[in-house]
Amino acid sequence: MAKRECRSSAKRRLFVIDIENIQGKAILTEEDAIATRNEIEGEFEIGESDLVLIGTSHKNNFLSAKFAWPGAQHCFKPGHNAHVR
Repeated sequence: MAKRECRSSAKRRLFVIDIENIQGKAILTEEDAIATRNEIEGEFEIGESDLVLIGTSHKNNFLSAKFAWPGAQHCFKPGHNAHVR
């Protein structure tokens, strides 16, 4: 089967970020979340129309991420490896 060329006129991208795994920590400070945001924004040009979704599994991490990245959408699901379910 031949590969199809992907052409898109879409003006927005979706960034899904597991901030705890990027930091390699179970508990994050707001400074950790800011460092992650700076790292990602340094690697990718995130535009006004792009969507950013930050996932966390601890309520304190949710708050740290929310304060550090207020323009993003945030989701919270408690538990060990909550993303696996």
